[in-house]
Amino acid sequence: LMVTKMTCMMDPPRTIEWETDALDLTLVINEDGVVCLRHLLPHREPKPVTPSPFFLDSDLPLVSVRMVGEGNTIRDKTAKCLIGTYLSARLRYCSHKSHLDDKKASLDVTSEDQQTGIQVVQHFVVYRAIPVLRSSATITNTSPSSSCVVTQLSSLTLGGLTAGTKDWVHEYSLMTANNSWFREAQWREDQLSALGIDDNGLLQLGDGHHASFANYTVSSRGSFSTGTYLPMGLLKNQDENDVLLWQIEHNGSWRWGI
Repeated sequence: LMVTKMTCMMDPPRTIEWETDALDLTLVINEDGVVCLRHLLPHREPKPVTPSPFFLDSDLPLVSVRMVGEGNTIRDKTAKCLIGTYLSARLRYCSHKSHLDDKKASLDVTSEDQQTGIQVVQHFVVYRAIPVLRSSATITNTSPSSSCVVTQLSSLTLGGLTAGTKDWVHEYSLMTANNSWFREAQWREDQLSALGIDDNGLLQLGDGHHASFANYTVSSRGSFSTGTYLPMGLLKNQDENDVLLWQIEHNGSWRWGI
């Protein structure tokens, strides 16, 4: 038996609560009308009262999309990162719908940028009681008069993964796996600071920046999706009570970043 529960609150702050047998998602529609994924938690696990000791929230636009001619907001990130684009911040919530059958629960969230006519549908799927979220996105140009060149479309964007502690630099580590025909699945573990993701005191400057330009990415080019790295990653804290494992399901080029 699979049961899902959908709760929608359209009074500010507007939220969409989606509960399945395995996972609970909280989507927030911010003051600009942009959809953000605030919580992704095991079913019935208490949500953090304070999302971050540094910020009121750690929300990021649900979709990170980049097109030719569209840049990044200066205060967030550079174009080397996968987040912080102007277009992502203009995608306004349109609608959502959920579906349930004997195998899976699904949720589709539609957003649109009126300036370019770009429409994006974010697809979430949870299979029975398996605590895994499958996420993908579909992009459509609804403008009858203009064309566009899409250079990036995320399958999932999630903020605040280490927000529960001020000492996140030392308490969290990242695991990646080198992969080749003769040395496969060679997992390694690094502290975030060793990868350039560090607390550099930027927040204390008070200049309005939400984040540093630091980023760490793993990528693969071409149709050999496991030719250099496994299309996977794992972020965990020291006591392993907080672990997030992801896998990219794609037979072409891919990239993920933190």
